[in-house]
Amino acid sequence: MSNEQRDENRESEVLSQPQEWQWISFQLDKTHYCHPIRDIEEIFHYTEPTPVPGAPAGILGILNIRGSIATIYSGRQLFNLPAAEPSPDWRIITLSIEDNLIGVNVDCVEEIIHFDPDNIDRNTEVSDSDSLIKGTIYANEKLYSVLDFYRLIEDL
Repeated sequence: MSNEQRDENRESEVLSQPQEWQWISFQLDKTHYCHPIRDIEEIFHYTEPTPVPGAPAGILGILNIRGSIATIYSGRQLFNLPAAEPSPDWRIITLSIEDNLIGVNVDCVEEIIHFDPDNIDRNTEVSDSDSLIKGTIYANEKLYSVLDFYRLIEDL
């Protein structure tokens, strides 16, 4: 089978899966995370946001994205991870949540992964109703923390 045929087969397989089974995976300080792809508007290279005086901890600032103002969060600060210098691998993942455009800065975006959300281990020691972490999943030979960024809108 040629590479082109393999690519077509993989694309067909991805498109045939339910959207709720598709997740974007990314890293923060060498830990793997994922979030449902259905919520993601765009992923782009890191751009320094404009700081907002008096903004809560974890908010880097705001960016104008095609005429819409997005609040940009530091993924590292959200999980109390050490600060790091910007890298060419850094990305901002933007999501539209309840008419709010938010962005989360991550160390790198990895790939689209697929799994049934019913298979998420919702261990109460890892997550609770106020946590961004909704559970864990083992997929593609890696352990991922499954995130739900909807909680971020409470800060807006």
